[in-house]
Amino acid sequence: MVCIGIRDSRNARLRRKRIVGDPDKAAFDTGHDAHEIIHCMEGDFRPKWGDPAAPEEVFLTQGSGFHIAPGVPHTLTTARGSGPGKVISVNL
Repeated sequence: MVCIGIRDSRNARLRRKRIVGDPDKAAFDTGHDAHEIIHCMEGDFRPKWGDPAAPEEVFLTQGSGFHIAPGVPHTLTTARGSGPGKVISVNL
């Protein structure tokens, strides 16, 4: 994963991520104390959240978005076979 720090017009920190991964090998983070908004710029993604042993998941395509509430364990990978992708992820 490559993260590049960028800022919006109010100088709020944004992170641009290029994520490529195998969904079966993706580790869950433990959640964080901020909301996370994800916008899919290129490629197809599978965010997973909740209990790592039995996660909830959805399929995101270019132009779609997703919200993760504070404290919720989650991970984000490209969908199997979709190749590289790009998202904008904002924590607030």
